[in-house]
Amino acid sequence: MVPELMLKVIRFSMLIVVLSIGALSCSTVSTSERGSATPRLAVIMGISEYLQMPITLQLDASNTYQNWAYLSGFPLTLEGNPIDYRLTPLSKDFEEGFVDDNFAALVRFAEDGSNGWELVELSVGATDAPFIGWLEQYSLPASLIENMVEKR
Repeated sequence: MVPELMLKVIRFSMLIVVLSIGALSCSTVSTSERGSATPRLAVIMGISEYLQMPITLQLDASNTYQNWAYLSGFPLTLEGNPIDYRLTPLSKDFEEGFVDDNFAALVRFAEDGSNGWELVELSVGATDAPFIGWLEQYSLPASLIENMVEKR
């Protein structure tokens, strides 16, 4: 039992280090200059930077098409709790009722593979469906966001 607990503590510590390094090195929501090893990590880094706190994700949809990935769901604290948007840059909008607890992200794998996965579009707290316009803008098929459209 003790080794299992130690393993959980080590994993949690590693996640905090990775997120801290990512949050410190981020200057914009886009990860285009550095890329990430996975689409999920690119989104975590982008949302962490945007909300100015380390987060994890609960995914509702994760779809791919060629070198594109679409992810959506809910950002959570590292403890797995809902985000308190009053403690984020979205606090004013949240207090006025203009923030829903959600995210949608469009991520692309660099064609030359040099930068890994790059965050192309990110929406946090949207009360509408901004991802619909992303399909036309990047000439992507509707199947990429199919699960999300059905849930809205």
